[in-house]
Parts: sequence; C-alpha cells; structure tokens
Amino acid sequence: MHSRSGIGLAACSVFAFAGSAMASPTHPYAECTVHPSESDVTAAKGAFQAGTVSFNEADYDRAVLYWEDAYRRDCTATLLLNHLSRAYEGLGNREQAVIALRTYLERSPDSPERAQIQRRIEVFEQKIAEEKQQAAAAQSAKTSPTQPTVGVPSNQPNDGTVPRTSPTPATESKPIPWGPIALMAAGGVTTVIGGVVYLKAKSDISDVESKCPNHVCQKNQPTLVQQGNDARSRATTGTIVTISGLVIAGGGVVWFLLDSKKSPQTAQYREPAVSPWLGVGTAGLSWQGHF
Repeated sequence: MHSRSGIGLAACSVFAFAGSAMASPTHPYAECTVHPSESDVTAAKGAFQAGTVSFNEADYDRAVLYWEDAYRRDCTATLLLNHLSRAYEGLGNREQAVIALRTYLERSPDSPERAQIQRRIEVFEQKIAEEKQQAAAAQSAKTSPTQPTVGVPSNQPNDGTVPRTSPTPATESKPIPWGPIALMAAGGVTTVIGGVVYLKAKSDISDVESKCPNHVCQKNQPTLVQQGNDARSRATTGTIVTISGLVIAGGGVVWFLLDSKKSPQTAQYREPAVSPWLGVGTAGLSWQGHF
C-alpha cells in the first residue's frame, strides 16, 4: 500500500517539476536542510522505482522527472544525484550531469566512488568545452562580415566573392581523323581492284577479237564466243567496282573535310590530298599527306 501511494504522489508532482526543467537546461540543487518525513521517504522510494523502470527502457526524460521528484522529497538520498547524472548524460545534457555529480561529491565526501566520479566530471567538462568551441566557431562563421577581395575592379561586384572569369581554353592538338582516312583507304583499295579486273577483262576481249576477224567468230568456235562474253561481263563488273571505289573514297574525303572544320587547326597534321590516277594496265588513287 505504501509503495502504491508513493508512486501516486510522485506522479502528481512530476508535472510540477516538468515546467521548471523545461524552463532552463541546468539548475542547482537546494541545500538539504529539512529532514524528510516518513511519507516523504515513501513517496521518494516510489518515484525512484518508477524512474528506474523508465531509465531501463531508455526513457531518460521520464527517468529524470521521477528521480528529480524523489530527490526533492528526500534530499538525504544523495545517491540519487549519481543516478540523475546518468539520466542527464543519456539526454545529452552534460552540464546538468556535472552539476549533479559535483553536488553528490559535496554531500557525500566519503564516497568510495569519488575518484571514478571525478574522472567522469573531467571527461564531461572536456566534451562541453569542445562543443562550445565548435558552436562558437560556427556562429562566428555565420555572423562575421565577408572581407572584400583586394584588387577587384570597380565594375565587379564587391561582395567578397571572386568574380567568375571565363577560363582560357587550352590549346589541344587535333586528333587524327582515322575514320575518314580508313574510308578513303577502303575506297582506294576497291578502286584498284575494280581497275585490275576491268583492265584484265579488256585484255581478254582484245585477245578474243584478234582471233575472230571482223569481230565475227565462226560457228565452230563456241569457246571463243563464251570467252568473249565472259570478258565483257568482267569488264562491266570491274567498271562498277571501280566507280564504287571512287564514290567510297570521295565520301571519305568529304567526311575528312567536314571533320576538319569542326575545331581549329593545331598544326598536328596536314590534310591529305586524294586524287584518282590511271596508267597503262593500272588504276587507283593517289594519297599524299604528312603527320
């Protein structure tokens, strides 16, 4: 019965303390000058048990409310201050944890945990100092006026920022256009092949015609007639292949010229010159260039 009544009294006083705890992040502990009554001790025990349950559930806000109320009712239970320091540490309020620990050492000077508690205080104070330095540096960075840039021209914004200038484009060497060069080479090879086929076919036609006076073969010479027809077919094929090669090579030249106009020349190569040529028994393309 006493335990339940103590918990009830603690719960009623929790909300009264909540207002003062939220009003300021830290608060001192009043001098312990009044000896608690039996009912105060019972209520303090109930509040301590409720706070322990909340602390074990990591509900540090509620644990602080219960344990602060318990200590307010029974200030002779100085060990509560050590428990409160751990609850405030869980909340991240190291300053109040230091106040609770210092008060505990003052009111329990013979505590066997004095050295350990003193070490905890030193660690908390070091972390508090680091956090204050970081906060001050961040605040100074936000509020400090921006220094104007020395030497900024009058027509540039003098707001402390460096005027943005267009970077000078770096002179880069123009890559060799292998695509159109390969196309021109393929066209040249095709033209040469077509020319060879055509010239060989023309030679065969001439040979057949020499065996058939007045371009008329006798009826008993079907083989010559067939050879002549085959030679004419090959001559037609060679002509088509030669023209196709010239078209392919011409396409490569056009591609090369268009590609060379996309970026400035950088004297890395000279544009090659391509021109068809024909000779006795030969045909092809002439390509000249310098890399």
